[in-house]
Amino acid sequence: MGRIRSVHPGLATDEAVLECSPLARYLLIVLGTEADDYGCFDWKPLRIKVRLLPADNVNAEDVLADLERVGLIRRYEIDGRPYGAIRNFCKWQRPKKPKEHFPRTPEINVYIHLTEKSSELGTSKTGGSPELDVSEGGSGSELDATEAGSGSAKVGNLSAEGRKGGREEGRKGDPPLVPPDPDSEPKRKRRLPDDVPGEHDRDLAQAYWRQKGRSDLSFEDQARQFRDYHLAKGTRFVDWGAAWRTWYSRAIEYSRPPPGRRAPDDDRSPLMKAALR
Repeated sequence: MGRIRSVHPGLATDEAVLECSPLARYLLIVLGTEADDYGCFDWKPLRIKVRLLPADNVNAEDVLADLERVGLIRRYEIDGRPYGAIRNFCKWQRPKKPKEHFPRTPEINVYIHLTEKSSELGTSKTGGSPELDVSEGGSGSELDATEAGSGSAKVGNLSAEGRKGGREEGRKGDPPLVPPDPDSEPKRKRRLPDDVPGEHDRDLAQAYWRQKGRSDLSFEDQARQFRDYHLAKGTRFVDWGAAWRTWYSRAIEYSRPPPGRRAPDDDRSPLMKAALR
C-alpha cells in the first residue's frame, strides 16, 4: 500500500541527487511511498518498475543502481533475500505509529538513522538496536536525506486500513537540514517602533537641516507627521532608521519656509546675506 511522505525542497539541489539521471531522481522521490516506515523495501526491480515506473521504457535495475552508486539507497540481503534501504529515512520521516514490514541489520539501522527518538518499536526483527546515535557519513551530500521533511510540518502515514491520515507537527529540537548562517538570514519587516524617531534621529535631522540652511524646520512637527503618516498606512520596514533619514532629507523639498520667514543669519551664506541687504 502506498504511503504519504514528505519531500524537502532542498532535494532538487542536493549534490548526490544531481549526480543521478532525471529518472533516478524521480524514483528517489516515489520510492519512499513503497518503503515501510523505516525506509526499507523489497529489492524487486520488476515490481518497482510496475508500481512506480509504469509508463517508462526503462530497466528499473539500472535506475536503482544509479541511486545506489551515489549512496542514496543501499541493497542488503537477509537469509538470501534482497532488500533495499533509503539513506537517513528515519531522520526526516516521522509517522505517528511507524510500522516495519522488512527485516534490517544493525548496519542498516545506522544507514537509515534509526535512533530511540525515531523508533517506537524497541527492536528490529533482526535484533538491531534502534538506539544507535549515528553520524552522517555516506555520500557527503548536503541534504543527507532522500525524502526530507523540513522539521516544521510532517505528513503522517496512512493506516493499514487506509481510512485514516494525519499530519504530525514537526518536533521541537529537530536539527536543521543545513546550519543557518545568521548573516544570511533575511530580516523581517516590522511596524513603526514607539521610539522612532528618537534623540539620535533628532540630532541627525537637525544637523542635516542646518547644513542645508533650513534651521526653520521643526523636529517635533516632522516627527509627528512621520509617525502619523506611517501609522495610518500600517507601513512595515526592515530599517526604520533609513526611513526616517529619507523623510527628513525630503522635508527640505516638501516643507517650504513660510513667506517672510528666513533662516537665522548664522545659517545663511555670505552671498545670501549680501543679496538681502
